[in-house]
Amino acid sequence: MRPIERDVLARKQTLFKDVLGLQYQRKMINNRLLFSLAAKLYYYELDGVDPNALTDVFASGTDYGYYATAKYDFSERFFVRASYENALRVPTFTQFFGNGTNIRSNLTLQPENSNNFNLGLSYASPRQRDLRVLVSANGFTRAQQDLIFPNANTFQRYENADNANTLGVESSIKFWFRDALRLDVNATRLRQEYGEITSLTQAGSLEGTDFPNVPKWFYNARLTYTKEGVFGKRNTLSVYTQYKYVDQFNYLNVSGTFDPASYVPEQTRVDVGLSLSLLDRKYTIAFNANNIFDAEVFDNFSVPRPGRNFNVRLGYQLTDF
Repeated sequence: MRPIERDVLARKQTLFKDVLGLQYQRKMINNRLLFSLAAKLYYYELDGVDPNALTDVFASGTDYGYYATAKYDFSERFFVRASYENALRVPTFTQFFGNGTNIRSNLTLQPENSNNFNLGLSYASPRQRDLRVLVSANGFTRAQQDLIFPNANTFQRYENADNANTLGVESSIKFWFRDALRLDVNATRLRQEYGEITSLTQAGSLEGTDFPNVPKWFYNARLTYTKEGVFGKRNTLSVYTQYKYVDQFNYLNVSGTFDPASYVPEQTRVDVGLSLSLLDRKYTIAFNANNIFDAEVFDNFSVPRPGRNFNVRLGYQLTDF
């Protein structure tokens, strides 16, 4: 009798992750200063099948992280906050095992470790009858080892980069006028580049160059008008328009001479839409017109996205179970 062959691909694949944390928090200086200190213990287990070698794979890992934050309130409306964190990011199930279609597995993927420092501030204007303003800004640096990122192949595979360094600033400003008109503006400027590389043959030419799929400059603005009591006291009408901008960025590794084929071009997009909520938001009808000027837009791998498009959404809120 011939032995029964085992289908290894039918074997269950699992990823178990556990995080244990301990935090200490204290208020000082007349409760103006809030200080927090915490430690984390990370553990994961990976149990599955290598689809290339068709062999069982089991891996586990334990590591730790910690962070400290301090927030100082100068007043009820203005505060400054600083933080430092040594963080660990365990890959997700899809990053380890793929998704069976366009993402391949990588069972040798390592957790990503980073040292992060943030410094930010926030200011809220006094509440006036007609106008309110909220302004916030944050600067950050990140030194990352074994950075997890998707490669640019047709069938993607998540990989580790030896080292990457990030420096960035993000800001936002929000305006409310008579609780009917709202303007949100967000902007980010950052630079992420390769640090020291030892695992790639082209390491020398990549060190200090831009990391793929990270725009250096992007921002968006959204204007929303809300009106209560439309077609009934319990109804709300909301109309919006938004503008998005993304600077050009490389989606492939670049070094030496500039090659336009390695870059996703600059993109702008304008959307508009409206929604009508009925009977205290129990029912919602929404219409959206995206990319109304039919601009060329792309994903992170320079694949074209849809041009002008429209959609309608109907919603019903369940309140009783």
